[in-house]
Amino acid sequence: MEEGKDFGEPILLLITFFGVEAALIGVILARILFVFLSGLSRLFGGFIQPASLTFLYWAIPIGVTIVTVTVILIGWIILVGLTHLSAKYFFKGLGSFDQLLKLYGYSSIVLFLPILGTIFFIIDSKLFIFTLILTFIAIFWLVIVWVAAVELCHKIDSGKAFFSAFVMPLIVCLIVGSGLWFSILTIIGGIFG
Repeated sequence: MEEGKDFGEPILLLITFFGVEAALIGVILARILFVFLSGLSRLFGGFIQPASLTFLYWAIPIGVTIVTVTVILIGWIILVGLTHLSAKYFFKGLGSFDQLLKLYGYSSIVLFLPILGTIFFIIDSKLFIFTLILTFIAIFWLVIVWVAAVELCHKIDSGKAFFSAFVMPLIVCLIVGSGLWFSILTIIGGIFG
């Protein structure tokens, strides 16, 4: 929370942890697609040669990583913005957006657990349960760290910090998601109705 500290380190942590996790998930997706397309090729007489699909092993992980990191960086700013607005204006917190942005960036360190779980899954798919357990632990830990960050940064109690860090962004996501879902259904209904 030191003043004058730049955003380089928190951004680097976000990009590193989310980038590694996205690349690992991209590897899993590439494997699944490769097996699926190879099976189709055998079923329909070899119209796709497995050797011609090797670009998938690097294209999918790179694509998934770029998209994920971009979405995460935008989401990071939006999440912190919603949390900051709630803590500062609803609960009269004292902290700044910049401080909270840095603290949330540093909190991405807990993502080493899902990365470890994904590596276990890549090594042996029977270890998927460990992936889920480590991911749930990381999510729980992340919420605790976010609440502590809001509490520390804005000097508000833990209940208000929990509302600002978790409940408020969840409510906004549900409202926006419902609005998008309703819009999509309306458009589909207009096209096919």
